[in-house]
Amino acid sequence: MSLFGNASLQRKQTLLMMTVAGVALLLSATGFILHGSFIIRQTVHESLENRAGVMAGLSIAALEFGDTKAASEIITSLKADTDMVAGALYNRSGQLMVKYLRAGATAEPPPTLSGSGERRTGQLSAVWSPITSGNEIFGCVYLESDLSSLRANQRRLMLTGAAVLALSLSVAFALATYFQHFISRPVMHLLEVANQVADRKDFSLRASKQNNDELGRLVVGFNGMLHQIESRDSELQQARELLEQRVAERTAQLQGEIIQRKRQEAELYRAKTFMNSVIENLPLPVFIKEASELRFVLWNKAGEELTGIPNSQMIGRNDYEMFSREEADIFTQRDRAVLESRSKVEFPEELLKSRKNGTRITRVIKVPILNSAGQPTYLLGIAEDITERKQAEKELAEMNKRLLEFSRQAGKAEVATAVLHNVGNVLNSVNVSATLLTDQLTACKTAGFVRVVALFKEKSDDLPAFFTHDPRAGQLTLYLGHFAQHLETSHQRMLTEVEGLRKNIDHIKQVVAMQQSYAKVAGITEMISPAELLADAVRMASAGMDHSGIEVVHEIDPTPAIEVDKHKALQILVNFLRNAKHACEDSGRTGMRIVVSAALHDSSVVFSVSDNGVGIPAENLTRVFSHGFTTRKDGHGFGLHSGANAARELGGLIQTASDGPGLGATFTLELPLRPPGHPARDASTRTPTSVPAEINGLGQPVA
Repeated sequence: MSLFGNASLQRKQTLLMMTVAGVALLLSATGFILHGSFIIRQTVHESLENRAGVMAGLSIAALEFGDTKAASEIITSLKADTDMVAGALYNRSGQLMVKYLRAGATAEPPPTLSGSGERRTGQLSAVWSPITSGNEIFGCVYLESDLSSLRANQRRLMLTGAAVLALSLSVAFALATYFQHFISRPVMHLLEVANQVADRKDFSLRASKQNNDELGRLVVGFNGMLHQIESRDSELQQARELLEQRVAERTAQLQGEIIQRKRQEAELYRAKTFMNSVIENLPLPVFIKEASELRFVLWNKAGEELTGIPNSQMIGRNDYEMFSREEADIFTQRDRAVLESRSKVEFPEELLKSRKNGTRITRVIKVPILNSAGQPTYLLGIAEDITERKQAEKELAEMNKRLLEFSRQAGKAEVATAVLHNVGNVLNSVNVSATLLTDQLTACKTAGFVRVVALFKEKSDDLPAFFTHDPRAGQLTLYLGHFAQHLETSHQRMLTEVEGLRKNIDHIKQVVAMQQSYAKVAGITEMISPAELLADAVRMASAGMDHSGIEVVHEIDPTPAIEVDKHKALQILVNFLRNAKHACEDSGRTGMRIVVSAALHDSSVVFSVSDNGVGIPAENLTRVFSHGFTTRKDGHGFGLHSGANAARELGGLIQTASDGPGLGATFTLELPLRPPGHPARDASTRTPTSVPAEINGLGQPVA
């Protein structure tokens, strides 16, 4: 490349044109040779296939009658072609019938052959095809030829291409040598004028224009440039004289500016001193490190108080020289990250082992100081000792934990209170049934029946005469009929009340047993069907709803089992149902109705309790979950608050909605299918709980 770069322009033009022409001719000759070789090879192969077809037609009769002699004559005709190496005819079964081998040939035809195909090697080409007539196959013909004539033709073709290429390059060289003078002569003239201008510094010289092409325009541009340089040289001389005058004036001005700058430096020093004093006396530790090696260049008194390291020891050293290896690694890594980010970074908690105060917790803000190019040159840091604050937060968290435990215990008491309330309601029903039984027994006309028995005893000696002649016998018959009817009616009523009494007692047993079961497993998560959980809550809260005329409707979609603390979930749902019951009763309306539902939403199950009771004003929707807030006279305002806390512990969410007073309300509990942070459990390991009969039919009230 250096030889080409140092060559003359004439040689470069000639070499360039010869290179372009040579590459084009070489590509053309190569394509011509390759194409010719392909045509020759294709011609040889097609000739071999045609000969195989001709021999197949001539061999049909010999193969049909098994005439080996005729077949030998046909295959021996291959001697006339010097390129044929071998040939063979095969009968119907594919066995070799006759063959031909050229003198000196070593390749043998295959012993068996059928079908059609071809094979090409470096020096040989072979084809074979079936001998057929109509749809009948008589045998197969095999021909093998060498490619010596092909090689000879290719060599002749390559010699011809090389000769054409050499002749073409010679003509191209002659033309390039002739035409390059049209370009090089004007350029050489322009170069000669440029050398004269450079040697004599005479910008009045001009080059002569010879043509109107690009070189001619270059000469015009060169002459114009010389004219501009000549004009600017004159102007430069005038400007030099003017500049000397201005330098003298500027020197006097600079002397005044130097005096002004000294004054500014003095003011800057005072400002710097003031700033250092402010930083030194700030109540928060402040430090500055240079960006390259992170060595301290500023360390105030608050930093000395925090770490116990005086300013004289800190300045000029880095973290590895002043702190432990572990601390220095953390500090340096964070400093580098802040410098790379070129922005302020806050580290909320950073441990520092103080020589004076022991281990401290600090909050650190680090800011890179950038130069005019946007590169960090220093690192400013401000620290705050938050050890006492973190200790207070820890104590507050502990207090919240105790408060949460109290809330949990209060929630358990809430469920227990609901159970006792439900049992009390059922006991009221038991008391009503017992009172009705007493009234039925009291109203029974047993005294009249005793008098009838006494009358029968009195007339026992002559009962036929009594029934025949005594008029009281007819009244007695009528009385016994009325008494039997009254006794039957009283019997049926008492049976009904006894059955109701038995059901109420069974219900009390179920509620108490359910509460005992939940009390045993409180705080333990397990897989449970949402329908089963909702049904248990309804059982525990539904006592008294039948007597109040409240219809409970279930609308439960098919949902998978969830893993949850049953006690906490039950606490929330029972509270929802009790509030809905009170809301319906306080409304004083007919057709009181509570709808309970469960549906799958994304990866959570949403439980819903809706009523058509008194409703909730808009201003109270966000207050109902506050501790102590209630609108009932006998309420304590803790149920929904403890339910909200329990929902948060379960990883869920409680919400309420109402269209306003008198329009009912809806409370929803959204629980995840799996508790947060818990591994998924296989629901198949738990025996499925059957859906209670009262919710098998959606929309049917609980019996």
